[in-house]
Amino acid sequence: MLPSTQFRKVCAFLVLLICLGWAQARPLQIVAEEYAPTTIEENGVPVGIDVDVAKEVFSRLGVEIEIRLVPWERAYAMLRTGEADVGLHVSYSEERSHFLMWPKTAVWQADFVFFTNEATKAAYDFKDYEAVKRANVRIGITNGNSYYSSF
Repeated sequence: MLPSTQFRKVCAFLVLLICLGWAQARPLQIVAEEYAPTTIEENGVPVGIDVDVAKEVFSRLGVEIEIRLVPWERAYAMLRTGEADVGLHVSYSEERSHFLMWPKTAVWQADFVFFTNEATKAAYDFKDYEAVKRANVRIGITNGNSYYSSF
């Protein structure tokens, strides 16, 4: 009979083998929101530089992948529940850090830009974010996206 410590190690090893076998049973699921021009859908197929990079990286690692372009809220839900394994274009937030991991070095950094119409531009002097805040105007955002805490 195996000692309890050794028995636990053997059981853990067997569970690991079973999990690895399961993980290889399906392609790695990658989700992204359509984000032109880097990730778009043409004739029902995801294309773009981010898709090309993901395919190349995982191909070199010998990992089969499946990339799906879905609305952000669905991608987020799929990542949260484990239905998807990897997300493209996922910005960091404290909430997401509880179930997602980010590389130590940022792959990209986004800058937010305000767009307006001619009438609003003529009525306000928007030189920076502070001027926008002082004007107390309504600003549209994309639901589910994360923004700087000051925003």
